[in-house]
Amino acid sequence: MARDIMILWRWSEAEASRGILEMDSVGGQMRSIARGDRLFVCATKQDELFLLGVLQAKKVVKERNSAARDAFGFYRALCRNLSGPFGITPLGDAKWSLRFVNTASDRLDPNKKIAMQVRQHRFLSERSASMLLSLLNPAAAAVEQERRFEEGERRAYLAMRPRRHAALRAEARRHWGLTCYCCEFDYAECYGDLGEGLAIVHHLDPLGSGHRGSRETSVQDVRVVCANCHHVLHRTDPPVHVDDLKKRISQRRARRS
Repeated sequence: MARDIMILWRWSEAEASRGILEMDSVGGQMRSIARGDRLFVCATKQDELFLLGVLQAKKVVKERNSAARDAFGFYRALCRNLSGPFGITPLGDAKWSLRFVNTASDRLDPNKKIAMQVRQHRFLSERSASMLLSLLNPAAAAVEQERRFEEGERRAYLAMRPRRHAALRAEARRHWGLTCYCCEFDYAECYGDLGEGLAIVHHLDPLGSGHRGSRETSVQDVRVVCANCHHVLHRTDPPVHVDDLKKRISQRRARRS
């Protein structure tokens, strides 16, 4: 089963990787990486945690370059990039929302050095992995989520051609705004600058659900939602309708008030 793993790079590597699209990960820790694992590449500076990019391992091989082997370790994970050109994105308060599995602690401790806490593999919860990916590339996050919700099938991923999806996504955001249609969550309001422009375009009739070839899609065929609601919508097959989820959320809020 594929895992979501936080790995730590040196600050010099973070600066050297900025703007680069094709990337592998080298080091002794790569020996335990398996095909399909997603690597959330991070670096730290002055006790702040920065997200550089997200890679998915295709294969792990022994490092042949002697200089790289001496500097980093004996193994290289050959990867595909899920998040676009590498950058240096500070996580700020969002890092305290991260949750981990199969580790001694399920969250970062503000009273301990960040670098020491992420120096080893940190296995991220699915929700935390989705949050980090959406911070870097909302479109990639939506595609990866939909692909995973289809039990590993690649129908949605292959059907969502970037050119058509990008234009539709932009138009849908102009039409519906960036507030979640179902729960009214606003990334920018919650996360500030880190959340600017984040939202997921959800297809009411999922791509790959019995359709063959291309089809026309308008803004009326989609809604803008947050990552949490998108996850919940796809918990059933066919997905929960956005209006049904919106009604459920409103009813629960009414009962609590």
